Amino acid sequence: MTTSIVIPTRQRLRHATTPAVRDANGKVLVAANDNFAVDPATRAYRVDTPIERLAKAKRITATQLEAGNRFYADFYAAGLSPLGAVDYGKPMVDGTSPAGQSDYRAAAGERYRRACLAIGPALLKVIDRVVLREMQVEAAGRDVSGRADDTPARSVGMWALTEGLDVLAAFYKLVTPRSN
Repeated sequence: MTTSIVIPTRQRLRHATTPAVRDANGKVLVAANDNFAVDPATRAYRVDTPIERLAKAKRITATQLEAGNRFYADFYAAGLSPLGAVDYGKPMVDGTSPAGQSDYRAAAGERYRRACLAIGPALLKVIDRVVLREMQVEAAGRDVSGRADDTPARSVGMWALTEGLDVLAAFYKLVTPRSN
């Protein structure tokens, strides 16, 4: 599983659902919510995303996890994470990239745009919520299906998530396409 070192932001600390982990001096090390854990020996912050928890529980495959991580990496590298004010879903008609944008960032934006088109709008709703916004599958399923119960919402969310991750795995060439 992928482990990232991060510093908790004030927003994540403020929105934590349980008390924060503090060191001996009372300094906040990390918000003790679903997505953060801290290693007391190294004081390293470990982010545990919803798709990583699903992979640990064997609800998604390692290939699906890798596809989700690559989709997130393209989203982040394209600079869409902080603002998302520019509509990168629309192709540039003159063939240029926005001013001041590096080639790497432009390429990541194009990969992200093509991946979104490959997934399609129906599956993209759940992929966006679970992979990019780090929502729980039940919450994403509730948003998409309108079902209030956890079980049907989780079923809808898991179906859309696994289907979307399979499409992403094929898009990123992590699997060989089936021949029928």
